[in-house]
Amino acid sequence: MAEQEQLIPFQEEESKGMSLKEILAAAKEYWHEIRQNRRLIAYITAGVTALMLALALTTKPTYTAILTFMVDDGSDGSSSATTLLSAFGLGKPATQNLDKIVALSKSR
Repeated sequence: MAEQEQLIPFQEEESKGMSLKEILAAAKEYWHEIRQNRRLIAYITAGVTALMLALALTTKPTYTAILTFMVDDGSDGSSSATTLLSAFGLGKPATQNLDKIVALSKSR
């Protein structure tokens, strides 16, 4: 019975949350742990940095790019803003010269 009476006030305090004093005390404990283990943190950081640097220097970069372009002769009289809007599906659809598209697809 005495144990139940002691648990109820503890549960009420826990439901209220942490006070600023408790938060600062916890932060102080964390800072103390970090300062106490600073050499271990430095060794791990230096090891991971050296590993990543070695990996970056030994692997050859690979670049993959797909180039697609369209030549616009400006014959339809539309402005560049209209052309840009039509590329995103807004505005009037751009009239495209089918011969140019076929020639560009064959040029690869």
